Amino acid sequence: MTKVPLQLEQYLELPSTASSLALFTSTLGAVPNWLVLRLLYHTLVTRESATVILVSFLRDGTFWQGAAQRMGLDLLHMQQMNHYRFVDGLSELFLNGKMRKKSSALHTLCNSEIEQVNEDIRAVIQEIKEGNQERKILLVLDGVDFLLAAGDNCSSVKMEDMILDLREEAYATVLVLSADLPLVASLKSPLECEHSAFLLSMAHQSELIMSLRTLDTGTAKDVSGELRITCKPMDNHQTKHEDKEFLYFIGSKSNLELFERGEQVTIV
Repeated sequence: MTKVPLQLEQYLELPSTASSLALFTSTLGAVPNWLVLRLLYHTLVTRESATVILVSFLRDGTFWQGAAQRMGLDLLHMQQMNHYRFVDGLSELFLNGKMRKKSSALHTLCNSEIEQVNEDIRAVIQEIKEGNQERKILLVLDGVDFLLAAGDNCSSVKMEDMILDLREEAYATVLVLSADLPLVASLKSPLECEHSAFLLSMAHQSELIMSLRTLDTGTAKDVSGELRITCKPMDNHQTKHEDKEFLYFIGSKSNLELFERGEQVTIV
């Protein structure tokens, strides 16, 4: 069974223009891990000229290594080949100096101030560029909206400025953000207002949006959730790819089935 369904491949290709932005959104019950893993797999296996920098604020390096290994992707080997870097934004972000212990990750964020986070990530990008200026860098920021809730003096405006800075350094940037209804619709608290403002701004700037959510009708034994893909029109008012909507199912062995409504499939 293919690791990346054919219907998904065209949307995971590196864009033809630099400094592009794509947005993956998820909700509680429709986690984005499988989509991020397919992006990593497709990029690392098909593009030798690319390096993926994964910055995760919600999951540590061990999680990603184990999940990728189940797909047949050796991230440690990719790291040795300079095709992959992991930046740990979870383990030590809020620990003081005395409590910190040596992380297994090559790069670990230790300061939650948005300016320092920006500087640390840009330093990793520059390190890759120094080794090979021609290498195309795909920057994946997993759960960066966590900083709005837990970061020091963080606001949606500061977050937008950081994303703009990072886009200028990377060839392509992918944001993985939460889009649960209470965070984007109620707007009763400062956090909800800041999160909604940041999410809407990033959605407006993104050339591609891939949204995950659970079924409106509730859970189903053969459907894990719904994937909606929206492509922004280009200058000629044409889209590079057509908008699509799929149902997906994640099997017991992390196998992925992608299908349209009404399509007959065999679940493995």
